[in-house]
Amino acid sequence: MDHQTPAEEQQTEAKTAPVAVTPTKKFDFKKIMGVVGKQNLIFVAVVVIVFGTFFVFKSLFIAATINGTPISRLSVIRELETNSGQQALDILITKKLIDMESIKMNIVVSETDINTEIQKLETRLAEQGGTLQMILDQQGMTEAQLREQVALQKKLENILNDKIGVTDEEVQEYITKNKLTPPTGTDENIFKDQVRDQLKNQKFNVEAGKWIDEIKASATIKYYVDYGAPEVIP
Repeated sequence: MDHQTPAEEQQTEAKTAPVAVTPTKKFDFKKIMGVVGKQNLIFVAVVVIVFGTFFVFKSLFIAATINGTPISRLSVIRELETNSGQQALDILITKKLIDMESIKMNIVVSETDINTEIQKLETRLAEQGGTLQMILDQQGMTEAQLREQVALQKKLENILNDKIGVTDEEVQEYITKNKLTPPTGTDENIFKDQVRDQLKNQKFNVEAGKWIDEIKASATIKYYVDYGAPEVIP
């Protein structure tokens, strides 16, 4: 019998020893397709939500269409800014200054105050054979916009309260100077109140313009968009 050397014995054992086989990972096709399917569902859901939102709120993006071609709201805004951007910005600045001063002076205009002024307006219009809705339609305004303007004017009236007051003497002087008489069927006190309101409005128009110029001059206003010179409204 042949004798093997230790090195030869090790080689023989290595050849005869069982080889360890690493099991291959099973390819789970269904699991992979399930993941892909979920991703597709998520993608489809996102697309549906985006287009659904666009359809429901399309007026936020599109102002009109002409034979299917859209005109975006952004283009309308740019056109408005080009033509009257400075005027619109000036109005917003004035509103903000009035609101800030009202807060500073603790001035609050209630819904009752607004309703009272609108009722007065309706009464005057009715006496002239008109209606509030008729005036709103002519001016292209909504009632909500009117209420906003009334609230703003009431705030400014309160700010200027000490400058636009009208005394009984001023009312009588105006009536005598202009030889006014109450219309047939109108109570004299009501007539005087109407004259008082007219004189108050005249003072308000003068003092409001002065106040706005003064508060703008004293405020720190920084412009980040140049719209050019403000448009002068006659």
